[in-house]
Amino acid sequence: MSSPLLVWHLVSGGGTTMENVARRMLAGELWNILPSVVIADRACGALDKARALGIPTELIQKSDFVGNLGKWAERISSVLQRYQTNRVFQNWWTPLTPPYIIEHWPKIYNQHPGPLSGNEKPDFGGKWMCGTAVTAARILYLLELGEEDPRNLTTESTVHMVNSRL
Repeated sequence: MSSPLLVWHLVSGGGTTMENVARRMLAGELWNILPSVVIADRACGALDKARALGIPTELIQKSDFVGNLGKWAERISSVLQRYQTNRVFQNWWTPLTPPYIIEHWPKIYNQHPGPLSGNEKPDFGGKWMCGTAVTAARILYLLELGEEDPRNLTTESTVHMVNSRL
């Protein structure tokens, strides 16, 4: 068997998505993929959930690097190198990913609740529209449209590769 993919999670929130994905990795449901480290830009519930699963955590607060975000990116990169991470998942990661990280770690996936299509209206994205806020907005929108069947009160999730524009 080949070496497992080691996944790094960037988080800023409660950690529900990270916990769900990590539990499945640890249970072997996601074949040959293991969580290697969870990094947060602020103290948050995701760190507690990762620790409870036995996943190493790092708190690298962006606020500690005001005026020198390049050093913040270098600090994150040093953790990735130490844990030999192959892939990066952003789960409720609120800051923009530093260009240095994007250049040196090209396999970064960002997950959003949705829909977040820039071509359809309404678009449920935007500043502070993340996590359960997007899900609630979508369901309330459907209710306002008159949807009465609970089976049709759905939302979705989108995943995209991170680059310098996204």
